Amino acid sequence: MNDYRGFTLALVKKFALQLLTAVSFLHANGLIHTDLKLENILLVDGSYTYSSNDNSYRIPILTDIRLIDFGGATFSKDHHASIIATRQYRAPEVVLGW
Repeated sequence: MNDYRGFTLALVKKFALQLLTAVSFLHANGLIHTDLKLENILLVDGSYTYSSNDNSYRIPILTDIRLIDFGGATFSKDHHASIIATRQYRAPEVVLGW
């Protein structure tokens, strides 16, 4: 909705803190998400305002996020495959088995 322009550094810091808190909570409970990517991080509320400098740049009003898609999640004590990322996001060396 912003023509692929990124969020401000201040917003990214807010998102990062929440994401790290969520991952820390999961790990404290012995859970591994296994599929962290932008598509699995959602804003709680889609409402926005416009930048005072640029009327085409949208800024979220609320910055709360949620981590979703636990379909591939596994407990650290359980057996899990060595390849645990979404295929499109895997590093070439993982795909090639190096």
